[in-house]
Amino acid sequence: MFIVGAYPQFLQNHKKFLKTVLQKLFEFMKESHPGIQDMASDTFLKLGKSCSTKISFYCENGETPLMEEIFENAKDLVKILEFRQKRQLFETLAILSFSFENSSKKN
Repeated sequence: MFIVGAYPQFLQNHKKFLKTVLQKLFEFMKESHPGIQDMASDTFLKLGKSCSTKISFYCENGETPLMEEIFENAKDLVKILEFRQKRQLFETLAILSFSFENSSKKN
């Protein structure tokens, strides 16, 4: 997770890998091992800050838009995350929503 968060440029250029990484982060947020949820939440926030535009507009042919998947996962995660992790999750969702809104207004 550290390496993924440290190289956002790679993820911005490889959108399919970015989607896979995000799906894995959601799986890690559901883990019960100490520290795994913290690292996943931290990494999700880092990626939200550095790849927000790519995440906001990613949609493969015929697939559900990535933003929709993220919000669907967030509903489940809110039930199991601790307060600090929920705060990071909501901060990331706000960043992604703001990025989506700003980019939509420009076009």
